[in-house]
Amino acid sequence: MMKKQAFTLLELIIVIIIVGVLATLGYAAYSSTIEKFRGAEAKQVLGQMRSTAIGYHMQQGGSFPSDLDELQKVFGIGEGTDQIPLRCRSSNYFRYWATFTDGDLTLMATRCGSSASDDGGKLPRYPDPTPPSVTWVLDDEGTIINDLTEPPYK
Repeated sequence: MMKKQAFTLLELIIVIIIVGVLATLGYAAYSSTIEKFRGAEAKQVLGQMRSTAIGYHMQQGGSFPSDLDELQKVFGIGEGTDQIPLRCRSSNYFRYWATFTDGDLTLMATRCGSSASDDGGKLPRYPDPTPPSVTWVLDDEGTIINDLTEPPYK
């Protein structure tokens, strides 16, 4: 008479636990990698804004607009679907803006949070009060003089 070979209940439970732990570790690594890619997208948009600033600076004879509305027009930041988003939308992970103070131009991309001030933004959202951001401070020639980028985008 042949004896049937089978797994015991204990062996099956151990395998399920091991697979669950491996899946959890894999998902955590996957999530952090995806978030770094989203940060790269923000840096790319800020790079476009920086190039625009340098072109504007050269065209205007060495000046940046000090008016926020004019800055937004120059960089194409606004509410339109074809513009760089000023507020979070369901199709974006970041909102962007620019300020000009004391001769320095600051370009910022802030991760959409889950506050009432955010109109949306793609998930996962960061809890308030401090979603991470990518921030560059440029001098009057468009050179990055201060990179205030926060983890996980650094």
